[in-house]
Amino acid sequence: MASFVNRYVFLTPEQTTNQTNQTLTYGTDSGMVAYNSAYSASYIGGEVDDESIQHQFETMYRADMSHFGVSKSQQGKEYSEGGLNFAMQPDMFMGLHFYGIYGGEPSVSTGTHTFTEVTNKDLPSFTMEIGREEKEHTYTGMMCNRLSISANLNEYVMVSSDWVGKSESAVSTLVTPKFCGAGIDAMHFRQCSVKFLEDAQASTLVKSINIDWTNNLDTDNACALGSTTYVRAPTPQRREITGSVEFAKVIHTAVESEPTYTQMITAAGLEFNPDAAADDYAIQLLITDGVSPTTIDLYKVRWEAASSTVSGRDTQTMSMNFTALYDSDGSNPANAMSKTVFNDHANGTIQMHKL
Repeated sequence: MASFVNRYVFLTPEQTTNQTNQTLTYGTDSGMVAYNSAYSASYIGGEVDDESIQHQFETMYRADMSHFGVSKSQQGKEYSEGGLNFAMQPDMFMGLHFYGIYGGEPSVSTGTHTFTEVTNKDLPSFTMEIGREEKEHTYTGMMCNRLSISANLNEYVMVSSDWVGKSESAVSTLVTPKFCGAGIDAMHFRQCSVKFLEDAQASTLVKSINIDWTNNLDTDNACALGSTTYVRAPTPQRREITGSVEFAKVIHTAVESEPTYTQMITAAGLEFNPDAAADDYAIQLLITDGVSPTTIDLYKVRWEAASSTVSGRDTQTMSMNFTALYDSDGSNPANAMSKTVFNDHANGTIQMHKL
């Protein structure tokens, strides 16, 4: 029978600790963030449903005209990649995921952490330690390439993340894990809400929503001659934020500023871009356990064609995809596409770095 107690995932930021302008030490498990000692002092442990982080390598083969088959080979580029899936909790494991996808400011934030998109900061890297029944596997230089949050009616809010980094560095002895969210339950959609266009009231027609952040990390240029794995942190390329919303019915008349089917079929399509004030949002998702809320604001979105079909005796619903846009001429260009305000249940501290 599997030894469940020996299965765990730890994250540790790779950066100098307790300095205002920290130095990113890519691939080196350095100082830990200041954090409540009762919730993992030397690492951040998360309650993960499943993980698929794997050591990968490419193989080169050589064939020449004097032999009928391949006669020589060499191992090529080595790297690690894979994903995590877990239910969203208001703990620092989730906070480090937002830190990984947004980056940070040169400051210490405690309890409430605000993540925005600013062009003069780099993304952090992490050392990931994974327990797998018999041994612990260590992966360094791991960076969050994609983060997805999915909230469905009457279900836990689920998180999926994709990671890339250096080749696996060590296999070692297992440790006894601590989990920073062990004393709390995961968030669920019962206490969540979705608002559109700065409406004071949340929509009562939303069945589900998901939001995906993608950094499109450039791993090719993280390599160099003389090394088989990454020697520098992969740099982000075009940032993408996409998602979808499912409504309980086809909306022909908006109740709480929802997008309507008629707006979808007009010649110009539909774009939500409220711009009266700096913090006006097109879509706002509130996820909470009743005590520690997380608020995600998207400032400018383009809606794609609505999907609505009828099948048998099923109720007709409406689904719509959207893409968040960079608001270059808006009243709040510093936040560009989105802002996330995350609250940690233990008032944990994130020591962020900025290069």
